[in-house]
Amino acid sequence: MDEKISKELKDNLIDAGCQNELIQTCMDCIKVNNIDMLDFHLQKHRQYLLDCLHKYQNEIDCLDYLLFQIEKEGGI
Repeated sequence: MDEKISKELKDNLIDAGCQNELIQTCMDCIKVNNIDMLDFHLQKHRQYLLDCLHKYQNEIDCLDYLLFQIEKEGGI
């Protein structure tokens, strides 16, 4: 694989929040042209990020409700 493409791919994986172990796994998949396993690992990481997003969104919703109640009651 071209060194420039390899660096760009690694930078993209870092930007996507991938840890070193996952980055190495993905790079290994590319080296042996195992696109199915690459897709599997990337989809798994994507699902992890979505799960985190949903968890934090729920926590934000709880805080928004609390703030709404405080404003509605005029304080605590």
